[in-house]
Amino acid sequence: FWMDIVHDPYRDIPPAQLAQALGDVADGSQLRLRIKGEDAVGDAREFSLLLPVPEGASGEERLEKLGLLTYEEGGKVLVDSVTFGSPAAEAGLEFDQEILKVRAPTDRWLKELMWIPGFLLFALVVWLQRRRRANGAA
Repeated sequence: FWMDIVHDPYRDIPPAQLAQALGDVADGSQLRLRIKGEDAVGDAREFSLLLPVPEGASGEERLEKLGLLTYEEGGKVLVDSVTFGSPAAEAGLEFDQEILKVRAPTDRWLKELMWIPGFLLFALVVWLQRRRRANGAA
């Protein structure tokens, strides 16, 4: 929790750079996508999904392995097609949905670094209590 406040675990990427983002992140990680589309009844809805990053040499190759084809129209990135049974289809992507936001994981500090301020605070409390006890005994 505290590490997330100090250092954001994800960075925002323009949806037009989805293929580049897929090429930059590690295999097996996940991208967070914010999607705008319609449900089965035709009502508008916005939702978020986790898109697994498959193995591949480049972002375009990984996009192909996901079974996802996108296009840009009027400054919007839309899903052109999703291969049946692909990881993109299993994640919930469908034809003609708009990709609003892409968030990719960042390189983060070790989470154990957050122990240092905790230990320093603990040491301060111990020092203050020992000083208080020494002043009270005198």
